[in-house]
This record gives sequence, structure tokens and C-alpha cells, in this order.
Amino acid sequence: MKRLWLRRSRCGCGWDCSRSGSFRPATRKPLRALTALAGLLTLLLVTFAAANWHLRRAVRTAIVVVPQATVHYGPLDESSSALSVRDGLELEVTDTKGEWVQVTDATRRVGRLRRDQVVLFPVAVNPRAVVNLGCCRGGPVSPDIPRL
Repeated sequence: MKRLWLRRSRCGCGWDCSRSGSFRPATRKPLRALTALAGLLTLLLVTFAAANWHLRRAVRTAIVVVPQATVHYGPLDESSSALSVRDGLELEVTDTKGEWVQVTDATRRVGRLRRDQVVLFPVAVNPRAVVNLGCCRGGPVSPDIPRL
């Protein structure tokens, strides 16, 4: 009796794990396909979670392409102006709706521009979400990122 208890508790689960085939041979093949399907679904879920995480910490950039653009508080030409921006200024895109782009400037002022006044650039990694360890000379990686 003591030997049986030792044999069953080798892996710690309490089941008889010393046998190589704990399932009946008739159930092995269907379970093999189910296990492969579960592994594939898990891999797919992890891939989508990683893509979602990457997109959530990403920032889109808009660059003003007209000589002078007025940033409005709302998505209408009649809405009051929040600020005025010049050609070449980079703004962070926070939302897009129709022909309007919601942007934030460096001083964290929020407003909306018409889409024809800016050029949208693809997703880039948000520098605020990345830990700044500094470069090999001890300085910050970018002058925009505060040093830790």
C-alpha cells in the first residue's frame, strides 16, 4: 500500500501518472485533434492580444500642410477656435471622425482640424509608454523624453 501511494504521488497530483497512457487508446486520437485545436486557438488569441496591446500604446502623428490652420473646439467650421497652428507642426492624433481629426499639441491643448489641412502618418510607438533607460553615454534617448 505504501509503494502504491509513493508511485501515485511522484508528480504531486495524486493521480496515477506513472503509466505512459492514462487514456484509453480509443480516445487518444479524438483528444489529439482537440488538443491541437485548443493550442491553435490559444496561439491566435495571444497574437490578437499582442496586436491590441501594440496599437493601444501607439500614437498617430498629423503634420500641418497648410500655411495657417485654425484648430477648432468642435468638428464644425462655425465652432470657436482653440488655437492657430502653422505649416510643419506635428500634432498627436487622438481621434478621427468623418472629415475631422482630433489633435493634441505639445502643451496638451485639444482641438479638431479638417483632414485636408494635415497629413496623417502611420502608427509609431508612444514615447511616453516606453521606459527611458538612456543611451550608452548616459544621456536621454530623445530630448522630448524626460530622464528617469
